[in-house]
Amino acid sequence: TLNLYILYFLVHLYRQQVTKYNKDINYMAARENIKELFLKLDPQSKDKVRRQISDKYKVSIDTVKNHWIYKGEVPERHVPAVLQIIRTVAQRQVKEIQKLIDVI
Repeated sequence: TLNLYILYFLVHLYRQQVTKYNKDINYMAARENIKELFLKLDPQSKDKVRRQISDKYKVSIDTVKNHWIYKGEVPERHVPAVLQIIRTVAQRQVKEIQKLIDVI
């Protein structure tokens, strides 16, 4: 029975490691998505994103730009909200472009 307890313990540790690994991969992918999506924005939209994130989290615009976006150092707990801010601004940008296309 001691071997069963050891086996159970090892399986439990393995599951914890896999869960942590998956979480790390998801976090890394989200950070890459933040940078990738941000780089596709026009300059005005980039400014909006920087200001919104700066205002929401009380950090400087330079910190948002240099650390959070370009270096991918967004605090883990803020990744979903930061990604949502960028997506929202990107969607507005797409709508504005679509309006221009419709006029043509």
